[in-house]
Amino acid sequence: MHNMGITRQSILESLFVAGVFIGILFPLRFVFYHYLSHYWIGAFGITSVVMFLILYLSSKGKLGKAGTIIIKRLEKRAKGKTVKGLIIFNCFILYFWSLVVIGATYADPIVVTHITTENNKLGIKNTQQIFQYAQTHTITIQEYIISLMLTFTHNPVSFGMFKVLNLMLGGWLVPLLTILIVEQSESLGILLYLRYRFQHHLPKE
Repeated sequence: MHNMGITRQSILESLFVAGVFIGILFPLRFVFYHYLSHYWIGAFGITSVVMFLILYLSSKGKLGKAGTIIIKRLEKRAKGKTVKGLIIFNCFILYFWSLVVIGATYADPIVVTHITTENNKLGIKNTQQIFQYAQTHTITIQEYIISLMLTFTHNPVSFGMFKVLNLMLGGWLVPLLTILIVEQSESLGILLYLRYRFQHHLPKE
């Protein structure tokens, strides 16, 4: 029962910290992108400033119990055994999101037109119809493997698919992923910094 309590508390604390950062950083990033700078490079620094401000206030005891929980969870995340896997996963996510943004932005118009035409022949004009088509048609293992290879590699077909998907979603996919890429890049850098800091400068538990 005690271990269950610790597990439940750990989950709640992690959700709390995630909620704090998502609740603060994402709206801030969204506002910055839409009203101050549409260029992704101009958005760098926001996450770092907010993260280090929260970290500083927490370490100084200015945020009370909430600050203590934040420091505890960040330290556990940075020093945990799963941090290497988390870093690799973050790198993969950044790669894929970047692939989608580049593809949706610089896709060959001829390929986009061809994909759109083929989709129209299949009766696919929105994302809901994509799911409906997938549910009613059997995909072979070979087709599945080819789809994965196309999706996760740099090629004209995947770029065209990303462009069509962005158009189906009303054009909001690229801005959303741009925000997430910048935020995730900074978060990865901060994670590496915290790992170094907690391992070399703070006493171990």
